[in-house]
Amino acid sequence: MKALALLVLLPLAASAGTRTSGDLTVTGAMGAGTLVPRAALEVGMQPEDAYALKASSPDGTALFLFDRSAKAGLGLTPTGSRLTVSGQADAGEVGLELRAGNSSSSVTSAQIALGDETGAYRHDIRTRAAGGQREGNAVDFYLWNSADAVYGLGSEEAMSVQLGTESGMSGWHVDPSSDPVTVELVVSSGGVYAGGVIVRGFWATHSCFAAMKEGVRRLGEVERVRAAADLASLRPVRFRYKGDPRGTRRTGLSYEEAPESVHGPGGSVSVKERLMNLELALQAAQSRIVTLQAEVERREKGRAR
Repeated sequence: MKALALLVLLPLAASAGTRTSGDLTVTGAMGAGTLVPRAALEVGMQPEDAYALKASSPDGTALFLFDRSAKAGLGLTPTGSRLTVSGQADAGEVGLELRAGNSSSSVTSAQIALGDETGAYRHDIRTRAAGGQREGNAVDFYLWNSADAVYGLGSEEAMSVQLGTESGMSGWHVDPSSDPVTVELVVSSGGVYAGGVIVRGFWATHSCFAAMKEGVRRLGEVERVRAAADLASLRPVRFRYKGDPRGTRRTGLSYEEAPESVHGPGGSVSVKERLMNLELALQAAQSRIVTLQAEVERREKGRAR
């Protein structure tokens, strides 16, 4: 009877701890903290466990931690994010690097895909790297649209940050959208559409050299008269943008009341076209002044006779 009791206790005592030196091969499922593993390796947590998995260096420093809230940390304790990574690239230790990038603009591999909770309607970010040169190095942002497969990557390029052909030159290219308005860049304050602020140090403009233009046609008296009429028809107004928390009073024009000659894209009033109309109207006024001066001189000469 005592021998039988000893045989029963031996497996229980052995389950308290097992030491293995050398290789260990398990052909079936392995469980840690669980009696019924449902995977090749399953780790079950106990109420008193802080981490489901911990990998440490020889001095005990945590290299990888996976806690009970499904948060992981590489090189540090997990925080509020699902994955927390420690690393400083400028110190020679890169925290995260996504490989399989594009070696040229002809390759379309995506390094980051962003989908909804089901994994559908993915936006993606792609990189282009061209060794030994500046042009061709870029980060491109693509958005999903209705023409893409539900679980496919977005194919509509919305923005590209890229280097230029000259040293020290880079570009931020924004592709225009047709909805809700055809503009390339909208800056909003958060509460007011297109009510934000842009701070600039330098504003690049297109060159006005004639050699860069085609289809050039001189504007004549007909355009001057029409511009003068359009200028006279302008109806300036004072207004506030809807939803502006500051309630700032502004002056300007209403798109619906402005003449077609100063209409801009997306329901805007073009300042450039307004200036051109003003210049043509001034030319028309100057032409009228010259005509009136000639008429005055003619009449004065007639009286002198």
